[in-house]
Amino acid sequence: MRQRIMQFNSAIIGNNIDRAAFTSIASFLGIVVAFYLYFIGATIFFTVERKVAESEIRNISTMVSALEIEYLGLSNSLSIEHARALGFKDSNNQTFVTRKGSVGSLSLRDNGN
Repeated sequence: MRQRIMQFNSAIIGNNIDRAAFTSIASFLGIVVAFYLYFIGATIFFTVERKVAESEIRNISTMVSALEIEYLGLSNSLSIEHARALGFKDSNNQTFVTRKGSVGSLSLRDNGN
């Protein structure tokens, strides 16, 4: 009788160990698959976002180039005659404003002032 109880207990305990091992391995594999799917999805998402950003950069770069060309064209068309045609006049009485003291550089030393 004692031998049957021991066999019965060892069968139950052995079965529980097998079940626990299977559950642990299945859970671990489930977690690994979930992480794998997350990282694959994140990689695809960021790749698509990078391509969209690169496309926007190309469009903005094209617009900047067009504006630079327009600026160069307008700056080359400026002249004294054009300014006079817009109503600007030459100044005969020119006055310049200067600051007293040392203007050329900054210093942390006391200059005796």
